[in-house]
Amino acid sequence: MRCSIRVSRCILPWIVTAATTALQGQQAKPVAGVLDVSGKWHLEGQQAPVKAGQKLYAGDKLSTAFYNYDNSITIVRFSDQIRTRIACENSPKNPCRNPVLVNAPEPTSASQIPSIIKAAFDLLVGNPPAVLSHDSSTIGRGYVIAMREDVVNVDGGGGFSLNGRIPILPEGIYSIEAKSIKGKKAIIDAQISTDVEGSWQSSVAVTVPGLYIVTVEDSVGELRANLLILFVDATEYDTAKQTFDAVKNRTDTWQGVNAQTDEDTLLRAILIIMSKSI
Repeated sequence: MRCSIRVSRCILPWIVTAATTALQGQQAKPVAGVLDVSGKWHLEGQQAPVKAGQKLYAGDKLSTAFYNYDNSITIVRFSDQIRTRIACENSPKNPCRNPVLVNAPEPTSASQIPSIIKAAFDLLVGNPPAVLSHDSSTIGRGYVIAMREDVVNVDGGGGFSLNGRIPILPEGIYSIEAKSIKGKKAIIDAQISTDVEGSWQSSVAVTVPGLYIVTVEDSVGELRANLLILFVDATEYDTAKQTFDAVKNRTDTWQGVNAQTDEDTLLRAILIIMSKSI
């Protein structure tokens, strides 16, 4: 949903007055987080600028210099991963003219997803890991590098196929490399080919559970795909896949400016969190 720009105060679709949700005697819990921020934003009563990954509480008010039309902020609430992007604009309807009041329900379900989301935002604070590059798509020689995140069952025999995981590439021979994010050693460094229909003729075999960066380069050394894959044992696959897909089903609905970039960033942070338990 988009922030309304027809009212005097910019209020997120899931915002109500903070006073109605504050519970006496209970410690406040974060209800949302800043996924991305451009320009200087501040919380009311604080001097420090808001950073990506920062958690927000019911009743927080965010403000920025409304005349700086490059400023924007993207917020995701923890309960159901609804994403809202607020961007300043040069018009009488500029949503940055008044503070943005944050309020969202605290997670009430027994699902572990809100906890994973919160932990993922902790990774984004300050300097996120290099694997969380905001460049979800990089232009090179007229094409876009494919970014993809997934959970895959470790298969000591057949491995996993790239078919369906990245866009169809022209017929040819490609270099495939898989590296664990825990080390620089390449687990796979091989060449595989595609046929005239763009189907891969062999699979990528990874037999050790863990989080891997899988890259695909063409015959001239140009990067064509950058995948982040969490390989898990068969006994853990169903739970891990269901958890990941539950979040991805929500993020797949994100629309608007930088939606794909934001999705890749959050999903990669989540895979890093999930990889710590395997």
